Amino acid sequence: MDDSRHQPPEPPDDKAASLRRPISIRRIRLQESELDQRARQVGTAVGTMVALLRDAQHRLNEGDLWKITNPLSDLRTTAQGRAQELRHAAALRAQQWRRAALERASELHRQARTGYKQALGRSKNPGRGPMLIAAGALGFLLGVGFKAWRSSRSK
Repeated sequence: MDDSRHQPPEPPDDKAASLRRPISIRRIRLQESELDQRARQVGTAVGTMVALLRDAQHRLNEGDLWKITNPLSDLRTTAQGRAQELRHAAALRAQQWRRAALERASELHRQARTGYKQALGRSKNPGRGPMLIAAGALGFLLGVGFKAWRSSRSK
């Protein structure tokens, strides 16, 4: 790379030496008149002003004047929207929990009703319960009877 770009230009000793050096933007700016400098400053200021006016016109055409005048209202609107989303999500979750609780309660109700009907059916139909009790009592009485008969025979 050429090091002449990084070094400040030297003042010309004579006209021939200044003509031999390459023309740079710095050298041209050093030779600007005061009128040229003022014109450049005015052009920069006018360009900045035109850019600001175009930006303002663009914002006005968008129709969101409240955003331009009060940026806190935008923050408030965003917060309100987020709060609305959270309320909606909480309502959906509560509805899901309610639905799950109702399903669980319905299942438990069905199981209780089935168990009650089975218990009611067993009480109406005695089944083998009394027969077993009678068989046990008969066995006991026969055992006592055989023991008494054996003890009377062995004497």
